[in-house]
Amino acid sequence: MDRVKLEAARRSKPFGWSDLIVFAAAIALTVLVVWGAYRRKGASVEIVAPGFSAVYPLDADRTVELETLTVVIEGGSVYVTAPACPDKVCEHTGRIRHENQSIVCLPNRVTVTIRADGAINGSTGQK
Repeated sequence: MDRVKLEAARRSKPFGWSDLIVFAAAIALTVLVVWGAYRRKGASVEIVAPGFSAVYPLDADRTVELETLTVVIEGGSVYVTAPACPDKVCEHTGRIRHENQSIVCLPNRVTVTIRADGAINGSTGQK
């Protein structure tokens, strides 16, 4: 490079205001899409455990007692109580209410997942 081009390159800015505006808009759009995809309210809860599988509506309060823990459906949300495992991660997960949220108890092999009725699960292609 000749000296003039080298000096011009040193003085130039890699990003201008228009670049920053486009970058900020792209970040905002990404956040909105991800937030919208994971914030839909669920319609049902699927409980899967060894020897047990059931789907219940979220709008009806009920308590499902399994051998190793208790699943409580209450006020459109789901939570786990009284797990028979040492770490109690499933209990500390708290309440879930949005589509595709899950509570998992690995020692007891129990999963509690919020589903939308009739929606296809994008990760497996199944309902």
